[in-house]
Amino acid sequence: MASSFVTSGEDKLEFKNVVLNHIKEILAQSLTITQGNQEKINSYVDSVCGLADILLPFYDKKMTEAYTKFEEAKEKLIKDTSDDFVIKNEAKYFSSIKSIHRKLFRQLNLLMKRQSYLASGVYAEGSEDKEDKEDKEGEEKDKRDEIEEADKGVVDLK
Repeated sequence: MASSFVTSGEDKLEFKNVVLNHIKEILAQSLTITQGNQEKINSYVDSVCGLADILLPFYDKKMTEAYTKFEEAKEKLIKDTSDDFVIKNEAKYFSSIKSIHRKLFRQLNLLMKRQSYLASGVYAEGSEDKEDKEDKEGEEKDKRDEIEEADKGVVDLK
C-alpha cells in the first residue's frame, strides 16, 4: 500500500522516505537557526509548511484543530507585527513565527505517531522497535519459566 514515485529509470522513492527525508532536513535546519538569521528562519518556516502539506491527507480531527489554531496564531502575528504587509517589528515577528511553526512541527509529529505513520520507517523496513522486541522476548521467557516451574511439581504417571 506504500505509495512510490518513479524518479528516473529504475529508481523508486517511497512516499514514507520522502517524509522522513523532509523531517531530517527540518531538524537539521532547526539546529542551525540563530536569533536574527531571517533567511534560515524563512527556510525552516517553508519546510514545516511543506511537511504540513505533504501530510494533509493523513490529518485527523486533532490535527485539523491544531492546524486551524496554527493559522489563527499566524494571522494574529501578522496583524500584530505588520502594517500594510510591511513588518514593523522584525525581531518579534521572526521570533514568534519560528515558535508558531515549531508548535506546528510538534503537532505534525504527534499526528504521525497517532497514525503509526513512521513505525517501520524509523527502524529497518519490517523490523520492530528494539524495546518491543525485548518485551516480547521477556514475556516468552517468563511463560517458559512458568511452565518449567509448574512441570517440577507434576509427577510423571507413566
